[in-house]
Amino acid sequence: MPLTKPLLGKGYCLTMDNFCNTPHLADLLIQNKTDVYGTLLLRRKEVPKELANKIHVGERESHRNAMERQKDVCMISTVHNIETQEVATKSGPKIKPKAVIDYNHTMGGVDRVDQHLADYALPRKRGKKYYKKNILPFA
Repeated sequence: MPLTKPLLGKGYCLTMDNFCNTPHLADLLIQNKTDVYGTLLLRRKEVPKELANKIHVGERESHRNAMERQKDVCMISTVHNIETQEVATKSGPKIKPKAVIDYNHTMGGVDRVDQHLADYALPRKRGKKYYKKNILPFA
C-alpha cells in the first residue's frame, strides 16, 4: 500500500498481476476510492475456496466466466462485469471477457517479459548436502 499512497482517493484504476493481487487488497483499494483489476492466483489462502471449483466452457457466474482458452485464468476486478467482446486473432475472431481485453492491453508487455524469463529459470539447489568426513588419528 505505501507505493499506491499518492494515487489513493483520486479515482485511479490500478492493473496488477497475480504476484501481489488478493481479494483483501482489492477491498482495501476500493475503500480508498481506487479501482483495481488483474489476474488472481486461486491457490492463495486469502482466495475463497468456491472460486477454485472448475466451471465448464461457456458457463457463466456473476463473478467469473469460462471461455475457450489454453489455460485457466482467474481475474479479479472492481470495474468490470461479465461483459464479453469479439476480438480478431490470427486463428479467427474470438469472444473474450472485457476484463481480459483490458488487462492484455495494459499489462501484456509485463507478462510477456515474465513468460520469457521463466524459460531461463536458474536451476534449484539440490536438497542433499554432502559432507566430508575427516578422521583424525588419535595417538
